[in-house]
Amino acid sequence: MVASTNPCQGLKAVVALGGGGARGMAHLGALEAIIDAGFAIERMVGCSIGGLTAAIYSTGEDLPTLQTRVVTYLTSSDFASKQESLFGADPKQVRSDSSGLLAWYDRIRSYLWTRHLLSRVVRQSSLLGCGVLQQVVDTLVPDIDIADALIPLSIVAVDLLSGHPVVLERGSLRKAVLASAAIPGIFPPVEWDNYLLSDLGVVDSLPSAIAETYTHDVLIGVDVGPTLETTNGCKSALHVLLRMDEIAEQLYRRHSKRNVDLLIRPDVGNYPWFDFSEPGLLINRGFEAGRDSINRWLHMPTSWQTPLQEPSKLCDQAFGI
Repeated sequence: MVASTNPCQGLKAVVALGGGGARGMAHLGALEAIIDAGFAIERMVGCSIGGLTAAIYSTGEDLPTLQTRVVTYLTSSDFASKQESLFGADPKQVRSDSSGLLAWYDRIRSYLWTRHLLSRVVRQSSLLGCGVLQQVVDTLVPDIDIADALIPLSIVAVDLLSGHPVVLERGSLRKAVLASAAIPGIFPPVEWDNYLLSDLGVVDSLPSAIAETYTHDVLIGVDVGPTLETTNGCKSALHVLLRMDEIAEQLYRRHSKRNVDLLIRPDVGNYPWFDFSEPGLLINRGFEAGRDSINRWLHMPTSWQTPLQEPSKLCDQAFGI
């Protein structure tokens, strides 16, 4: 257990919050552990669900109050109806012979067939409209400029036109979160000036390379990516493509984790990204992992001697907005 005397008091931290859908609820618990340890959060960098979490916390709401508000919303009948409109039924009903994106594909395929939506794959920019995602963002995220956040904030997305990462630090906070969470092919990309923005988390789910370019004593990364499980087969061309996406994301995440000084990896990798039915459990998993990771880090002999990080070459091509 980390002592209650705030052993990390005064250490300036940049916190990178990664993507992972519903698993991102663990970010709220990890942040609690980071704050309890005494770290001073100088900046938050988030992509996808990490961008959403960073956005709602950076506005200054008390964390316990924020946790309660999020759990109340995610367990409400209003959110349940939105889940049903997206996936057609209880998100827990997942085929047992698939995992990750393949499980979601198997799950949503019949839903799309019954609603004659598969033609959207070739005719439109996304399978689903932005309405449901927009409502969730509008419910949880205040309507402010990113630059007005009490904690400096960077929201990470990718520009589909140029192929470069984009770092959003001013402009509509809600629109930035919407862009960062727009899963490619599922939700429509978001137009922002001359960019067409989408979720970078399907490729680079932990924005540590961008986070390390900011001045810090400690770079903390919270990884809520999936566990790469063995699959029983790839039955179609789309299965093969989705499986390769999973593999590529896993390989890139191994690289991203090397950038951080302190890695928090909550035990949530086996939870489907679309299952928001147990937010309280996921928050607890995040807190437990944060507490244990910080405790281990404190007992590393070089913990207090980590030099300030130099800007990553990977960020040379990232656009700051």
